[in-house]
Amino acid sequence: MALVSHELRTPLTAIQGISEVLAKYEVESKRRYEMHLAINDESKRLARIIDDYLDLTRLETGARPLRLEPLSVTQLLDRALLLLEPVAAQREIRIVRNFAPDLPALTADADLIARAVTNLLANAVKFSPLRHEVIVEAFADGDFLRVEVKDQGCGIPPEAIPFIFEKFYRAPRLPLQSLPEDDDAPGAGMGLAFVRDIAQLHGGRVIVESEVGIGSVFTLRLPFLQEQFENQHVKTACLNR
Repeated sequence: MALVSHELRTPLTAIQGISEVLAKYEVESKRRYEMHLAINDESKRLARIIDDYLDLTRLETGARPLRLEPLSVTQLLDRALLLLEPVAAQREIRIVRNFAPDLPALTADADLIARAVTNLLANAVKFSPLRHEVIVEAFADGDFLRVEVKDQGCGIPPEAIPFIFEKFYRAPRLPLQSLPEDDDAPGAGMGLAFVRDIAQLHGGRVIVESEVGIGSVFTLRLPFLQEQFENQHVKTACLNR
């Protein structure tokens, strides 16, 4: 609760402060318009934090059950890329696809996997310098699907890597001159924790490799068939008794 309260306090303070100024003083019309926009932006940020936290809590408590169905990996990835390509185009970032042909169907929760992939792609685009590439690869690794998202961004400091999948953790921002000015707005620090929980619920994992000044590679590794994961889980549970 202390962490949640800390994250909620910043947008609430901004909304309160700006609304008090508007209520007490006559503000020039252009400035008043900018302040209304700021209130709108901060209220949306507040709603995102609350939604993200509730979604993460539902996953961790089991209140959000998996809705498993066979999925086409290529179609799922293409849809995620379609949604993010306009954002990438604004930053002159090229998204490169490299999908293995004839990938088996993935038995998974379509909504959750789509959100996990979208989170990884959105981060790659956000932290990539202008006029660079983000590479998305998908291929089979035995009984597992591997989706790799590679960026050419500022990278993650080695001391931060063990913590980046924890709730509310944000890695220290490294200077990168070609990042757009509007990227200074911090996230809530829950996106990668959400990806981690989604992967684990499906019997998979998310891995990161990063080098400062070179970029990062996030890998989502998921079993194609949930039955394989469930059977292995049962065997492990029996052995541990």
